[in-house]
Amino acid sequence: MNRKLWIGGTVGLFLGVILIIGYFTWGRTNDRLNDVLRAVQPTVTPPPTPTPSGPAPAELEKRLSEIRDWKIAERRFTTDSREPLILLHNDKQIVYIQNNQIRYEVVGGSGFQNIPLSFPSARTGYVWRDGKTAYIGLSTGSESNRKQGDWYEINLTAAAGNPLKRLGELQLAPEEVQAVRFSNKPLGALFLEKKADSYQEFWINGQGKGQFFVNDYSIMKDPKGKQLGAISADQAVFDRVHEYNNLFVMEDERGLLVYQNGQLSPSIFRLSGYKLGQAQSITVDESLRSQPPYSGSNAILLSIMNVQEGSLKGILLPANSPTPFSLAPKLMEEGWTLVGGLSFVRMKEGLLQTISYPMNEGIEYPEQHEAAVPVADISKLTRSGMVVQGEKEGVKQYLSLNDVMNTRSEAAGPALWMRMLQPGRMVKAEKQDTASKEIFMKFPQIPSSVTDALNDDAIPEGLRNALKQRDYLGSGDIASTHVVRKSGDEWHVLTDERMEQWDGVQGLKELGRLPVKTHCTTSNYVICTTAADFAKVDGFWYVADTYHNRILKLDDRFGMIEQVNFPMPTKLFFTDDGKLLNVEGLQGVASYTMLLEQVSLQPAAPITVDKLPKEEIAASPEGFYEDSNRMQWVFQSNRLYVYDPNKQTVLTHFTGAMTNMAGTAKIIPYSNKVLLVLDDRIHVFDIKGHWLKEISFPRTQPDGIYVSTPKGENTYALDHELGMLYLIQGFRLLRIDLNDGEVTPLFWQLNANMSKVQMDRGKLYLTFQTANGYDAPDAHNEMVICDIKTGRLTRFKISEGFTLDRITKVHELILIPQSDFSSIVPASWMVYKLNEQGMPE
Repeated sequence: MNRKLWIGGTVGLFLGVILIIGYFTWGRTNDRLNDVLRAVQPTVTPPPTPTPSGPAPAELEKRLSEIRDWKIAERRFTTDSREPLILLHNDKQIVYIQNNQIRYEVVGGSGFQNIPLSFPSARTGYVWRDGKTAYIGLSTGSESNRKQGDWYEINLTAAAGNPLKRLGELQLAPEEVQAVRFSNKPLGALFLEKKADSYQEFWINGQGKGQFFVNDYSIMKDPKGKQLGAISADQAVFDRVHEYNNLFVMEDERGLLVYQNGQLSPSIFRLSGYKLGQAQSITVDESLRSQPPYSGSNAILLSIMNVQEGSLKGILLPANSPTPFSLAPKLMEEGWTLVGGLSFVRMKEGLLQTISYPMNEGIEYPEQHEAAVPVADISKLTRSGMVVQGEKEGVKQYLSLNDVMNTRSEAAGPALWMRMLQPGRMVKAEKQDTASKEIFMKFPQIPSSVTDALNDDAIPEGLRNALKQRDYLGSGDIASTHVVRKSGDEWHVLTDERMEQWDGVQGLKELGRLPVKTHCTTSNYVICTTAADFAKVDGFWYVADTYHNRILKLDDRFGMIEQVNFPMPTKLFFTDDGKLLNVEGLQGVASYTMLLEQVSLQPAAPITVDKLPKEEIAASPEGFYEDSNRMQWVFQSNRLYVYDPNKQTVLTHFTGAMTNMAGTAKIIPYSNKVLLVLDDRIHVFDIKGHWLKEISFPRTQPDGIYVSTPKGENTYALDHELGMLYLIQGFRLLRIDLNDGEVTPLFWQLNANMSKVQMDRGKLYLTFQTANGYDAPDAHNEMVICDIKTGRLTRFKISEGFTLDRITKVHELILIPQSDFSSIVPASWMVYKLNEQGMPE
C-alpha cells in the first residue's frame, strides 16, 4: 500500500511538472503565467549577469603602443588618409580620421571603435583644438559655396557616447579662417575669417550652439583689416576674462570682446583698439528694468582706453548698440542712476546732478553735458522717472530731468523749476479764417538766361547722360547739383567740391578738390548746391564761391592764389579783351583785374519785362509782399524777385534756399527796409530792392532738422520799437538785433518740440513738448514765458496735449489740442487771461 502511494505521488509530481512545461510550451495568458512563475520562483536571488571583461593587459598595452605611433592631424588634413590621424584625444578617449571615416574609440574599453561619420569621397578639412574641445571645418568643394563650410564640434567632456556633433553648413569658410581663440567661460570660440579686403569675426558657442556675427563697434576699426598683423598665433585661449553680472569682457591683442547673455541667445561684439580700465556699478531706474537690454537692477560702466589716442572712453553694459563715449570722470563715482539712454542722475551735497550724452548725428563720440540744480531749499523731494517733485514755501514745484539735461541756456538752474498751471477755461472753437497755403498770381516769365549761367541744351548729350546716370545710381535721399562749364574745347563739371573733366571716350575724370563751401537744403530729401560758377583762363581757375561769399583765383592744381570777399557771387564773365573779370552777385556787378583787384561796382539793374509773356506762379503767403506803391516782392525756391508793375521791370537776386525746408521763407517790411528772413540768415534790402546786408546765424547741432523739426520752426515775432526779431530756429529761440546784427539765444533746449512764438506787452510765449514731441512715458507739455528786457524765463507745467496757438488783442492766450495735421480744426480751446505782469490766470 505504501509502495503504491509512493509510486502514485511520484507519478502525480511528474504530471505536474509536465503541465507546467506545457504552460510554457503552448502558452497561457500573462496573468496566469505570472501566477505560475510566482509559485515556482526560488526565494534566493540569482547572481547578476557577469560584465564582459576588458582586454587583457597585454592586449591593452599593444593597442596603446599602436596609438602612440599615430600622427596628430595637422591644421589642414584630408579625410582619405590610410594611416590614422588623431583629431583629438585624452588619456581614455580618441577621435581620429582614417579611410574617409571619423572614428571614435574608448581606449581600454570593450568592443570595436565607433564610426560616427563616413565620407563617400576624400574631403579637405581643418581642425582647431584646445583641451577637450575641437572644431572641424570641411571645405564644401563647390565654387558656388566657397563662403561656406561644413562644421563639426568634438567634445570629450562626456565619459561615453558620441563626442562628434554636427554644427551644420555655416557662413564660414574653413580655408579662410586665420585664427581661432578658445574660451572656457563663457564656453565657445572666436573665429577670425579673411574677407576680400577685410576681416570678420564669428563666435561659436560652447556645445555647438549657433554661429554669431561679431560686429565691431569701435570707430578705430580698420576697414582693410590691418589688425591681422597684431595676431600672435593662429590659435590661442582667452586668458584675461572679466565677469560682470550676466556678461563677460575678454581681452586679446586686438582689443576687447564683450559677451552678453540674452533670453534667447547671446550677443557678442568687438571693441578693437581698446584696453579695459575700471568698472563701476550703475543703478538702473525701475522704469527701465523691464526693457531690453536691461533685466536687473544694475548695469556696469566700464572705462576703456583708446590705445591709439591714449584717451579714456566709457561704455555702458549691457547694450543693444554699444557706442564708446567720452567718459566723464564723475561717472566712475558712486551713487549714479541710469534714467534712459546715456542719461544719469544722482543727489549729492544739496545738488541734483545730471550727466547726459546727446546722440548727435555725424559726431563720432557723443560729448557729455553736465548740469547741477540746487535743491537744498526744496522739501519733500521725490523723483518718479524723469520728473522731480518737491515743495518750496508751501508751493509744489516740478523739475523735469529732460529740461535739466537738454537746456543749453546759461544760468538756467533756478529757471528750470516750474509750477503747475491749472487747466484754463474751455470754450467752443470759433471759426477762423484759415490762411491759404499758396497764393497764385500773374508774373512775368523770366528768361532762363537770367537765372541760369548755361542752358542745358548746350551740354554734350553724352555728358548729360553720364550725369543723369550718376544721379540715378546715387542715394535716393541725397542729391547734388552739377555746375557744367566749357573752357576752350574742354568741358568741366563741378559737383560739391569735386572738379571733373569730360572725355567723350573715357567719361568723367576727376581733376581734384576745390576749397569751396557747399550748401545743403533738407526736406524729405537733401539737395546740396556748390559754387555757382567758375571759369578757366590762361591756366588759372576763377571761382564764384557762392556760399562762402568770396571770389577765388586758383592755380592749375586748385591751390589758393588770391581771394576777395563778395556777397553771394553767382555769375562770372570776362570783358571782350579778357582784361577784366566781371562778377554778378547780391551787391550788383563788380569788375576786377585778373589779380582780383576791384575796379568798379555797379548796383544790380532791373530787366524790362513789358514785352515778356506772363505766367501763373504759386507762392507762399509769407513769401509774398506788396508795398504801398504796388511793388511786388516774391521769393521762389532760391531767388527773390522784385516786380514793379508800373515800370514793368523785375529785379532778381539769387539768395540761396532755406537750409531747413520745414519752415518757410518770410518777406517782412521793417522801417524803410524789407527783410527776407530765411532759417539761418536774413537779407536786408532797401525799398527799391537793392541789397544792403546779411545777418547770419548758422544752425547748431543737434537742431532737429528732418528727424524732429519743431512745429514752430522759423516762426517769428517782430518788435518794431526795439528793432528786434525773435525767431525759432530748431531748438533755439533767437533774439536778432536788426540794427547791429547781434544774435543771442534767449531759450535753448534740445529735443523740445516748440510751438510758434507769440509776443505780448514785453513778454514772449511758447509751449513745447519734451522728448521731441513723441509720446514717451515721461513726455509732458510746458509753457515758457520770457521777459524781453531781462531775459528771465518762467516755466509752467500745462495740461497734456495742448499747444500755443495765439494771443488775442485783448491779451487772451489760447491753447489748442496738438495735432500732426494742421488742417484739423480743433473743437474747443483752452483760454487764459494774461494779467498785467503777463502771467496766465
